[in-house]
Amino acid sequence: MKRTIATIGASLVAAALTATVTAAPATAADDAFYQPPAQLPADNGALVRTEPQELSITILLQTIKGDGTRLMYKSTDAAGNPVAVTGTYIEPEAEWTGNGPRPLVAFGPGTQGQGDLCAPSKSLSRPIDVRPGELAVGYEAPQIAALVDEGFGVVVTDYIGLGNPDRLHTYTVREDLGHALLDAARAAKNLDGTSLASDSPVGLYGYSQGGGATGAAAELAPTYAPELNLKGAYVGAPPADLFEVLKTVDGMLLVSSATPSTACSSTPPSSGRSSTPRRTRPARPPWRRCRSSASATRSSPTRSRGPASGPRPVTRRPTSSPPTPRPAQSWTSRSSDASARRSPSWC
Repeated sequence: MKRTIATIGASLVAAALTATVTAAPATAADDAFYQPPAQLPADNGALVRTEPQELSITILLQTIKGDGTRLMYKSTDAAGNPVAVTGTYIEPEAEWTGNGPRPLVAFGPGTQGQGDLCAPSKSLSRPIDVRPGELAVGYEAPQIAALVDEGFGVVVTDYIGLGNPDRLHTYTVREDLGHALLDAARAAKNLDGTSLASDSPVGLYGYSQGGGATGAAAELAPTYAPELNLKGAYVGAPPADLFEVLKTVDGMLLVSSATPSTACSSTPPSSGRSSTPRRTRPARPPWRRCRSSASATRSSPTRSRGPASGPRPVTRRPTSSPPTPRPAQSWTSRSSDASARRSPSWC
């Protein structure tokens, strides 16, 4: 175990040193690409702008063997409003030797952070980026490189609000995550000069926040993007129960990425949503409210506050009359503070 940790640590140091030489430096033109225009196309997945993107080595000193294209495409947020989203498409150098046309993997990155520096598309050019008060590490690049090596076309989304300075990134908003990932697949297929076909099979891959995105995208695809030839989804460790997530990361640096954009999110188990088995734990009201610096998207009628001093009385619903489970589509959490501070950020 110690040898593994030492090897990873050495790779990170070597990558940091190498990145200062080989990675494309940040420029004003790079930042300008992420500025959304005043008007967006009507169709979801329509390309707003593209540019060639230089791909750097990964933090494990791998080479991503493909041609990168930085994307900005149109999507729709949870409120039904048009929004610009950025990402990267990688056209593999390897030939596809399987049956049918080259498949496309829509890659949902794991938790990155809140700062625009944390956008996954940026880390593909600068695997370790250090600026005053900010640090970004492209830890997803090794997985992306492995998929590209197998001949898969890969499109990586930055999600809504990450990279683009016009809004705050929404960490666990179901529709935002699912729409951004599905529209990334559409955008990749709209690119000229790729080996993708209109009927190329599409797979979804994601872990952690990416698992939440792929799970949401798989559920939403039949109605939101029925034209995609979706074949499957890898839904790894989605942060579906934020009460348990916050317990796990309490006292760790990871708590900084779990709380800033998250107001609340806890939906009772529903037959309408598939889930992995959970470990047994003491019962607690599923309608319990989660409070943070941002206000919750829905209020809880089950708790009344007492005086400022002394214990607060808690009123619970009778166990014989549990609340009616909400449909899976109601699982959202969003920040009401769009002006929340973005930096310093640690990705």
